[in-house]
Amino acid sequence: MFEKLEQLAKDNKKISDFHLRAGSPMAYRQTGEIIKVEDTPVTAQDLKDLISMNCNETESERFDTTHELDSAVMLSGLRFRANFYKTINGPAAVLRRVESKIPDMDQFNLPQTLYDIVDFHKGLVLVTGPTGSGKSTTLAAIVNEINKTRTSNIITVEDPVKFIHKDNRSLVSHREDGKQP
Repeated sequence: MFEKLEQLAKDNKKISDFHLRAGSPMAYRQTGEIIKVEDTPVTAQDLKDLISMNCNETESERFDTTHELDSAVMLSGLRFRANFYKTINGPAAVLRRVESKIPDMDQFNLPQTLYDIVDFHKGLVLVTGPTGSGKSTTLAAIVNEINKTRTSNIITVEDPVKFIHKDNRSLVSHREDGKQP
């Protein structure tokens, strides 16, 4: 199952999500449509392995206790935001690809208000919206702009961390909510 998942993820940038459910074939979302990979069944052990390979003991215990977990998953150098959950048929997960290239603010048609945030020197910025609306990408672009243009200490708190910034003019520290180093 992992080999097929990694192959599809590497070969097809139009795939946004992978849907993995114990006892069902692997599926993925491409341009809004769900496509099943009938020859690639997912087992409960596959999902347990995915958690154990990518999550610490605290996260594994949280999944066992609460039956859900948001985390990050790495497969063959590709980063995914992962939502693990339990169903009546066993464990399941949705993996959403996280692009590693940090976006630039100028590539989007952003309102002036977001450019104004770049000039904030202290405070807390909250960005809200539905899944897939661009919250993380927008914040990554803002952090990138600050990092390129001034010397600051930037701390992100995410669940999970999606874009990893390298220090440029600023210092950038990433904290993952609920994850111990």
